[in-house]
Amino acid sequence: MNFSKIENTLSGCSEKQSPAKYGRVFLVGAGPGDPELLTVKALRLIQKYDIILYDNLVSDEIKSLFPEKARKFFVGKKKNNHSIPQQELNHLIVVRLKKDTPFVV
Repeated sequence: MNFSKIENTLSGCSEKQSPAKYGRVFLVGAGPGDPELLTVKALRLIQKYDIILYDNLVSDEIKSLFPEKARKFFVGKKKNNHSIPQQELNHLIVVRLKKDTPFVV
């Protein structure tokens, strides 16, 4: 997935659909992968937004909770292999799911 494709997707959204454009970011911790361990607020955010960015550690069970209509973008990283540079990702974040603690980069 390249940056311009995600950016084009975001530019076609309304203010309500694109919080990134208006300064709202939700960083959601996906825990150890069990969907029953998500917080109620995390589940509400996942199901509310039309665009979700997620990494390679988010379990299939949690990805199955993404709304069917949502546009999903893989933005995972591995050593020396980033699907999208962090600086560009920072401009796009709407809901990004990370395994375990969301503030550990």
